[in-house]
Amino acid sequence: MVRLLVVLLASGLVSPAVWSQSFVETDHRDLAELHAGPNNAAFGDQVALVDGGRTLIASAPFRTDPTDSGSQDGNVYSFPVSAAGLLGSPQILGPANRYRFGLNIAASDQWLAVAESGDKVHLFNRSGSTWQSNGQVLRIDSDVPPVSGITVRGLDASTALDGDRLVIGDTSANVVSGGETINNAGAVIVFRRNGSNWIHEATLISPQPSSSSAFGEVVALSGSTLLVGAPDDNAPGGGQGAAYLYQLQGGQWQHARTLVNPDTGQQSEYAWSVALDGDIAVVGCATCFTQAVGPTNTGSFFSYERHLGGSGNWGLRGEFVSNQPEFIDQFSFSLALSGTVLFVGAPGTNRSTFFLRNAAGGWTELQSLIAADPNNTSFGASAAFSGGYAALGAPRWPNTSTSERWGAVSMWYSEPVERCGGNLDGIFCDRFESE
Repeated sequence: MVRLLVVLLASGLVSPAVWSQSFVETDHRDLAELHAGPNNAAFGDQVALVDGGRTLIASAPFRTDPTDSGSQDGNVYSFPVSAAGLLGSPQILGPANRYRFGLNIAASDQWLAVAESGDKVHLFNRSGSTWQSNGQVLRIDSDVPPVSGITVRGLDASTALDGDRLVIGDTSANVVSGGETINNAGAVIVFRRNGSNWIHEATLISPQPSSSSAFGEVVALSGSTLLVGAPDDNAPGGGQGAAYLYQLQGGQWQHARTLVNPDTGQQSEYAWSVALDGDIAVVGCATCFTQAVGPTNTGSFFSYERHLGGSGNWGLRGEFVSNQPEFIDQFSFSLALSGTVLFVGAPGTNRSTFFLRNAAGGWTELQSLIAADPNNTSFGASAAFSGGYAALGAPRWPNTSTSERWGAVSMWYSEPVERCGGNLDGIFCDRFESE
């Protein structure tokens, strides 16, 4: 097998003159500061930044209400972020009769979708500085019309929101193919906003459905393009895991391309994370990176470009790894992509790293944000950035005992990046605009 591998060494490739815009940690909030007896709440399991980074949204899907032992009701928190990257008092969201509320979240400046365990997705609209329920809760029976051969069974596997469209993954969906019922083949459901309501637009499945493929476990949406990860799939021609691209054409969502795992030599969980922005698609892999000497079971990500190799084709630009790969580093567990900037979480090593897309289409490593706490807190299990602001979740923080894993979120800020409008390529901004 021919491997497209790019290992970027910091020395010589990124000079201090180019990257003098380092992010610094400006605030840290753990759940014990917000609630008494937070238990194993997984605060920071999901994070999102909206409003140019001035609002942080974080979930604690397993938080138990002390008055209802073992309930795991869950909460979502919306923090105002100051210009200097400090977190204010949060708005706490948590409707009555919920279960694991915040299992998945997707947000834009005006809309917030919160999934709870099962088939409930709550919709919130922003009014001023607060989120208010628009009165709509998406359910299978009332909001997902029956489609012949597809049985949707959950709305809690994954969510993605862009513009007026919301995508929800269901890895448990059963699909009839070739006269045979394929259990847990998976599906994704697309909703479109009509005024203040969200209505069903399409239910999509894999072009080659297979049992327990985890199709829909992760999703990414950019305009009229959708990327769906299936990390347990075994698509022909690749190793474990596949990712599926869909394109909206003539009002219909059509399968456009299947991205197969280039690593056919091991069980590697390709597509355990995905990111999409415009003509760039990124697919993370748990253990695809192998080397003759050095740590094993390290993660990587694959970068694809629309039209690379032909019009409409999604060509592979290469496989990319950390400058410091480590054993079971979980590199690429979380991905956040915007334009030419990619933020990659590696919770196995308690770090997340910024990459900048270079002129050749590759990715240059810039800076790693490293947790100050030495314990395995899963720092970087979730990651988000906007402008000069970055947020990271550590859902196992402080991990000093099995009962002390309530979770935390960490806020980071770079004034030069913010001054440059979010531009991490600071050759010009460092020397002129920031003076």
